[in-house]
Amino acid sequence: LVFLLVPLLFPVRLRPAWLLRRAPLLASGLAGPLFFFPIHKLWRATLGSGAQGALPVLLGALSMLALALLRRRFAESEPAGVGHESPLDAAAFARARLRGLALLAAVAVGFISVAIPMQLEREWITIGWAIEAGAVWWLYRRLPHAGLRYLGLALYVTVAVRLLLNPEVLRYHPRGLPVFNWILYTYGVPALCFLLGAFALASVEPADPNERPRLERALFPPWLRLPTLSRGLALLLLFWLINLEIADYFSPGRYVEIYAERGAARDLATSVSWGLY
Repeated sequence: LVFLLVPLLFPVRLRPAWLLRRAPLLASGLAGPLFFFPIHKLWRATLGSGAQGALPVLLGALSMLALALLRRRFAESEPAGVGHESPLDAAAFARARLRGLALLAAVAVGFISVAIPMQLEREWITIGWAIEAGAVWWLYRRLPHAGLRYLGLALYVTVAVRLLLNPEVLRYHPRGLPVFNWILYTYGVPALCFLLGAFALASVEPADPNERPRLERALFPPWLRLPTLSRGLALLLLFWLINLEIADYFSPGRYVEIYAERGAARDLATSVSWGLY
């Protein structure tokens, strides 16, 4: 708490330029992640592991408190009020504000990402990360920092890998009702999150590809933007959802079988579904 809050409660008038420096904000933002492992060990030793997901949620809430304090501190310390009146100083003040707010927001989101697998299991981990990824890109509309773009991208890619390249997903649950089953929400909710995230990011996407962050320009060709990638992954998830529902309906065993015995009905259902898709 000392490392988290003291930099945010330090009187600005004693050192007017401290808001423009990286070290105090880094100390505040990284205090939670760096102290997490010893605190987590203490938590398990005293309270057990039954509700261990509450610890990262609590630390995330503290990061949001720090975010609110920092936001108020910057609002009270506009450049003209702390002795920075030139356009260059005003621009540096705006960059420092964006950098500090984005750091604390990313830390809070990161703690929620840790809490999801600690408390949930199986498909709920993936669904939780998908919802969080969409929230990160919606947050980017308010805090346009490149780090939030990449954090959302990392979550989306993790969700896609877990749903498309993880064979264990077919053993999460036995087969249930046709269509209206666990497969529908396990793939449908993330696909919706991919589309909503793409919509949020596209609303603030620069028109000129050269204005994208440098790392993004190095990783992706000019025609491939993150909203386009997110939409493409959503379509891929929906396509895989259709195939899994067909496989589930025609599987003879207790679990979904991708390569079950072929038949006229199964092939016809696949062809019609692909055509409609």
